[in-house]
Amino acid sequence: MSAAAVELEAGLKLGSFAFHRVEVRHTRLKRRCDCGCWVDGSEPYHYQVWKLVGAAGIEQRLDCEFCARVDGRY
Repeated sequence: MSAAAVELEAGLKLGSFAFHRVEVRHTRLKRRCDCGCWVDGSEPYHYQVWKLVGAAGIEQRLDCEFCARVDGRY
């Protein structure tokens, strides 16, 4: 699990988000998601962006539809 994923899990448990947004998107080009899967224009992927209270910057994560459902975070 990546450092961003661990930070996201911790923020979800603590409820310490300054902001958090999830969108379902499609891409024109082939794209490699953070979960390791490749998606193209026919497959949706989940884009997530968040900032934890007190953190210096924002973080983002891309997951394919299948992996997003397996994680159960969406």
